[in-house]
Amino acid sequence: MTSKINEAAEKAAQVPVPKRRRVPVWLWVAGPLAVAGLFGWEYIASQREVSTDNAYIKAERILIAPQVGGRVVEVAVQQNQPVKKGDLLFRIDADPLTIAVAQNEALVARMANSASASRAKGLARAPRSRPHAKR
Repeated sequence: MTSKINEAAEKAAQVPVPKRRRVPVWLWVAGPLAVAGLFGWEYIASQREVSTDNAYIKAERILIAPQVGGRVVEVAVQQNQPVKKGDLLFRIDADPLTIAVAQNEALVARMANSASASRAKGLARAPRSRPHAKR
């Protein structure tokens, strides 16, 4: 049995071990330097401009406030539709605003009428000047 173990050991010693290829040292230095240089250049170049391919706001709901209040009668955009500044998002019912404008115009007309009536009253009550009588 010992002879079989010795024979197996001798055969294992005779099998040539393949040499491992060594990576050149310059590649170990140049590779990380190239990667660092690429990321450095990208960082410096991207500081001058801001851009994005997909500008998403990660939120369930976002507050959008109109300049006037009212009931929304039409929504002009769909869910997840891209929008730009100035795009129409929704329409507000114009009837209450039209009524309010008409009421305010009537109030202005009434005030103007009241002012002219007051002026007319004031002129009627003012003493009339009489021409001086000759003596």
